[in-house]
Amino acid sequence: MNSKKKLLITAAAFIIVIILAVIAYRVLAKRSAADNLMPAGESSETSAQTDFPEGTSENSSGNTQGSETVESDSEASSSGESGSSSDDSDSSNPVPEFSMTNADGDSVSISDLTGKPVIINFWASTCPYCLDEMPHFQDMYDAYSEDINFVMLDIIGFNGETEADGRAYIEAQGYTFPVYYDTESEATYAFGLRSLPMTLFIDKDGNMIAYANGRIDADILQQGIDMLLEN
Repeated sequence: MNSKKKLLITAAAFIIVIILAVIAYRVLAKRSAADNLMPAGESSETSAQTDFPEGTSENSSGNTQGSETVESDSEASSSGESGSSSDDSDSSNPVPEFSMTNADGDSVSISDLTGKPVIINFWASTCPYCLDEMPHFQDMYDAYSEDINFVMLDIIGFNGETEADGRAYIEAQGYTFPVYYDTESEATYAFGLRSLPMTLFIDKDGNMIAYANGRIDADILQQGIDMLLEN
């Protein structure tokens, strides 16, 4: 009888530990996305754990900030800050020009999409944090596609990411938002990308008004959209 009681107590304790772990994970995940929407011109530190040296597939442990580090040759040609190409003293923050490949294989310049607000999300199918936030982007695309251009930009080479990987993931999940591919690393160089995911909020004139390093939730994404539509 005592052995049965001990077994029941052990099982109950194990279940409680699992429940507490799930609760703690959800709380930490929510906190990690709570304050990472930054006005353009302000910097945000990210503690990332996954390196991106020349397309390697090496992957180390994640972190509570909801981002993974990108380290490539772009570091040598950038200022080392994510989401900003300069420290202009005026209030405008023009997004640097770069080209990407659309789903049809055609080259598209980011300037081709200005004229109405733009949201750029840098992602990769090999980035778990990126995948966590994608349903929110689909929901917002369904709601705001007429008012905002969505650019879901797959960073080729991140953790061994290939264009085929990205295409396969999008197809498998049934996402319908516009997907682009950084096949020539132009976006990686233009922004000196150091972590994924990252999201930029750009007004209709091509000026970045806010950005978020790391995973964001639906509330943060909505805040960024509200900022765009108020401009």
